[in-house]
Amino acid sequence: MSSQIPYNIDAEKKLLGSCLRQNRDGFSDDEAILRAKAILQINDFYEPKHGTIFLTLCDMAANRQEITIMALADILKRMGNLDKIGGPYYLIELAQTVATSANVEYFAKYVLEHANRRAIVRLCEETKKQASEADSAEEVISDLQSKLHTIFKRIDGSGGLKLISDTLPEALDSINQRSERIQTGRIACDGISTGLTDLDRITGGLGRGRQIILAARPSEGKTSLGLQIAVNATRSGNHVGFFSLEMSKLELTERVLSNVAEINIREALDRQKRTKLLNSGKLAEGWNLYIDDSPLPIEKIESRAKYMALVHDLDLIVIDYLQLIRINQTQKRYEAVTEISSRLKLLAKELNCPILTLSQLSRDIEKRGSNSGNAKPRLSDLRDSGAIEQDADQVIFIHTPDDELKEESGIREIIIAKNRHGPIGQVELYFQKKLTRFIPLTESEKEPF
Repeated sequence: MSSQIPYNIDAEKKLLGSCLRQNRDGFSDDEAILRAKAILQINDFYEPKHGTIFLTLCDMAANRQEITIMALADILKRMGNLDKIGGPYYLIELAQTVATSANVEYFAKYVLEHANRRAIVRLCEETKKQASEADSAEEVISDLQSKLHTIFKRIDGSGGLKLISDTLPEALDSINQRSERIQTGRIACDGISTGLTDLDRITGGLGRGRQIILAARPSEGKTSLGLQIAVNATRSGNHVGFFSLEMSKLELTERVLSNVAEINIREALDRQKRTKLLNSGKLAEGWNLYIDDSPLPIEKIESRAKYMALVHDLDLIVIDYLQLIRINQTQKRYEAVTEISSRLKLLAKELNCPILTLSQLSRDIEKRGSNSGNAKPRLSDLRDSGAIEQDADQVIFIHTPDDELKEESGIREIIIAKNRHGPIGQVELYFQKKLTRFIPLTESEKEPF
């Protein structure tokens, strides 16, 4: 029985599609291609025509040529390769396989993974033949070790040791481009915007590959703020995966409709308000917001997130909430949460998208401060494991202030207690309780209740 050769044509198409869609994200003409070229070689493609297209794109990027389908088709035609790769319509098809180039490195690594597996299969076949024909076993082993080392270097190469001089040009170019995009107003912040300008101003948005913790006491609005950020991100055209281990799809969807229509679900008996809710549903039909309400263990969250990243060009993951994620039942709770936190951090890095993880605070916070137990949260208040604080790139707390006027009015303090890539600080947002959503204080005057 022959085994199937490892390959994934869809991943190769998405990789090439990512290289052809970079302008949509404000990247330079050759940035997506250079990011893929740093990982892949031409022979890594199983489909020969894909290797031809990639080689041509790399040459165009190296020569600082504008990357467009028309320009690519013209070069392929002059080289006599346009008909061989399927014509200009195939290039258009590739460009339509993805909506963004943000996950180009993820697709490149996925293509590389299958290329490495094919190399291992070929090596096994060659070694089997060599073992039957070689003069000595030592000769076979020596050759096998050498070839295995070559494969290992490729597997480890994308994340291995590099001189800082190798990455300096890319880093400086990235800083310049990011600054220009912010200054010219093309983007409001560096990462995925939360839709809350004051919060973005301090955090810089939700950065790709980062683990962000959003923590609060029970009933202070962490699910509301997490969902609000997810809705704001998807309304801006991003693909968002929301893993809810506490609330059902129906409950979350109703909250989304209430959020968008600015109407409490309980007011749907009013015909006019019900119509507005229905219209908000039509608007939400076009959003790329994926909700999974299964009580998943960490392994399933990882596999489903990777699947969404491959199929749907995932830009943001929200998990509600960390302490409900299941893992090996034999582990103590501290050890389990430590492992979960570490794996989520690695997942964010692998998928190159931010993971916003909601978390509970320890009850120790109630022992501090006033008799009302309303002390401001600290990093040490994160529940169950110090690894949560250690692994997080950003830690954000929701706090109801002691000021009775602020508490009654709905004002909440959003405390950025840790920010590995920027300043810490505090902003105030307005919590519309009936709509379970957060808005800037400047909009709170429009509060209809």
